[in-house]
Amino acid sequence: MKKNHLITGILLYVMLCMLAGCAQRTGAEQSISPIASPEHGPTSPEGVLPFAEETGAEQGVKKERDTYINSEMDFGSIATVAVLPFANLTSEEQAAGRVRDAFTSALLATDAFYVLPHGETARILSRAGIRDAAAPSSEEIKKFGGPNHVDAVITGVLREYGTVRAGNTAANVISLSLQMSETQTGTVVWSAVSTKGGINMWDRLFGGGGEPMNDVTEAAVYDLIDQLFQ
Repeated sequence: MKKNHLITGILLYVMLCMLAGCAQRTGAEQSISPIASPEHGPTSPEGVLPFAEETGAEQGVKKERDTYINSEMDFGSIATVAVLPFANLTSEEQAAGRVRDAFTSALLATDAFYVLPHGETARILSRAGIRDAAAPSSEEIKKFGGPNHVDAVITGVLREYGTVRAGNTAANVISLSLQMSETQTGTVVWSAVSTKGGINMWDRLFGGGGEPMNDVTEAAVYDLIDQLFQ
């Protein structure tokens, strides 16, 4: 009986220490005000800068959330958007297609733009002779939009998709970066990145497999939608 009480006390002490550490870190983070400035511009192939590093709450994944917006762009002038196929840097062959479908559906649900159906997008890509649809050049973007009355295209890079492990604990994670380019000049006018999922403190303490892949994907997609309309 005394042994059980001792074990329970140790566990409670460890949990309180971890919670105290998280609270102290949260207080420190609140004193810093990250700013997404248009003057930074896209500074990496993904067009974004890392926002938050790995924390004690989510381990095995870098939490990134930063947005670039071209301050000179009139987003109200964008009526028709095409979501091009995403580049896939993961080992999951079908992942980029699934994530593209999820993002397109979420964008349609906003009713902010007319989103070109994927079939029509594929036909325009073929007619325009664009070989690498995931990374078109500025000239190819202009060729895509002009005669087809498409105001902007969205390209993306799926950097992570699947399971991360730490010891005996595993969880799903996704990392997706997106760019919007207007088709008159082929210029990037918006870019953002979202990383969701990973192993949190409670998973480490009590086990568990994290959130289902569909839920993690949905969280990243809606995070990017929020960044687009912020």
